[in-house]
Amino acid sequence: MRCPGCAPTSSTASSVCRSRWSFRRADGPEVWSVRFEGDDIRLTEHTGPAAPDEPCDVELTATASDLMLFRWQRLPADRLASVTGNRAVLDRYFTLVPPV
Repeated sequence: MRCPGCAPTSSTASSVCRSRWSFRRADGPEVWSVRFEGDDIRLTEHTGPAAPDEPCDVELTATASDLMLFRWQRLPADRLASVTGNRAVLDRYFTLVPPV
């Protein structure tokens, strides 16, 4: 499946969703990176002041509680502390990872 705003990494992968998300905790040192590649979802936790090494398509920064509220579709992205990068992939997040 191809998501809006996700750029294919090669001409043969044009039908595969590939995007990277960063969830940065504003009230602590943690940063979580989520990478979508087709049906695979990879989660990496980073602690400390260093940002993740790989670039991301979109980064959401908020308190840990607000990030969880966003994740559970209880808080829209425009109410988070900041959203940077490609906002076109925001609409696709809950299709890729539906709330439990």
